[in-house]
Amino acid sequence: MEIKKKKGINIFYAFILFLGFVSCNPAEQYKTELSEIDSSLQVIDSLEMLFDGIEFDSLKLMAEHVINNEKQIKLLYKPDTLDENLGKLMNEAKTVRKKLGNVQKDQVAFGDELNAVKNQFKDLKADILEGLYDDQQIEEYLNVEKAALNKVFVGFTGFHKMQIGEKGRYYHATPLIDEYIKNLKSKNDIGG
Repeated sequence: MEIKKKKGINIFYAFILFLGFVSCNPAEQYKTELSEIDSSLQVIDSLEMLFDGIEFDSLKLMAEHVINNEKQIKLLYKPDTLDENLGKLMNEAKTVRKKLGNVQKDQVAFGDELNAVKNQFKDLKADILEGLYDDQQIEEYLNVEKAALNKVFVGFTGFHKMQIGEKGRYYHATPLIDEYIKNLKSKNDIGG
């Protein structure tokens, strides 16, 4: 009977140790939070793929081309009234210039923001796995990082959509403006 009692006590202690191990294992204890972090990191990876697909140098050249065309039109086009079609095209081009004029700053800002929020999530995950935070801290830090990601997501996806629209506007208006400039140079007997 004594042996059965000891065996029962040993099984009881083993069970208690197992429960203690499971409850002290951050990977198990914070499985939901860690899953949220992994999902957020996947969103960031998707945003980074979109970011890497943007040809920022081309966008900058588009804005510069529009600026150059505006200068050319001011020099070459002198009538009292502006051709209506040319006016509409110039307004489209002006929108391209305004929206893509700071594209290099946007590139740096979004690149930095994506990198920062990604590192924050990675650091938070590592800290949780090391058992550095309690439940309340984890919830607080996770909410802060999710809010930061949401801000970057909204800003960047808006920028991404805008630059696609402006490229379309550029490719519609600019070749026609280039043709106007070519014709004006021909009329004014100006080369180039």
